[in-house]
Amino acid sequence: MENKNTYILVMGGENIHGRILLNELTKSSLFPLAVINETGTKRAQKLSKFLVNDIYNPPQLHELVSKDIIYNVDKFDGSTTFELIDKLMPEYIVFGGQGIVKEPLLSSKKSLNVHPGLLPNYRGLDPVLWSLLNKEQQGATVHMMSEGIDEGPIFIAKEMPWSNSTSVIELRLHVMQWGGKLLSQFLSNPNKFQPQEQDLSEGLYYQAFPEDRIEEVEQNLSFFNTTNKDII
Repeated sequence: MENKNTYILVMGGENIHGRILLNELTKSSLFPLAVINETGTKRAQKLSKFLVNDIYNPPQLHELVSKDIIYNVDKFDGSTTFELIDKLMPEYIVFGGQGIVKEPLLSSKKSLNVHPGLLPNYRGLDPVLWSLLNKEQQGATVHMMSEGIDEGPIFIAKEMPWSNSTSVIELRLHVMQWGGKLLSQFLSNPNKFQPQEQDLSEGLYYQAFPEDRIEEVEQNLSFFNTTNKDII
């Protein structure tokens, strides 16, 4: 597959979501022009610990791309980011776990997010857990970012066709990988996908999932275990 080199990846603290996305993209020979990794904030420290587990540890950044294109910065929306955008002129900026994005970065290029849930039904935090609680299908969405969180136009929103997850963490990892596969489809042929505005009267915006209900959603895992296919 031809390397189109059309995007910059922005992430915080080498977090697991960003690394999973990059791993899936590089499998399809979709290498970034640059990786911007926020390292100097409490947010980055928190994100670097997100979903750390004994099930699956995706490759580190330096194992996926050349160290020459990795830029460790204090803040992901600082001057280094804008200088690289001006220099490299990417078609897209892919955000992979970095916190809330604000102007002017939102409008500097086409900003893409991979949401580990089906929009517009599950906007906000912990969509895997909320949909699991409701016994509704898991999936992921590739969408443009906007000022409204998870409200931007959708390129791809697709159910995950299978899962062999034995824990909530494993299911969350599978959904992230599914999102990476959808992102690879989009970046391989972006002209194939036209943005569709969301109907914000549908679905809900969810807050953080309460920890005291984790056992409840664990009991619903069998709802998704339809095959034994392994995606890791």
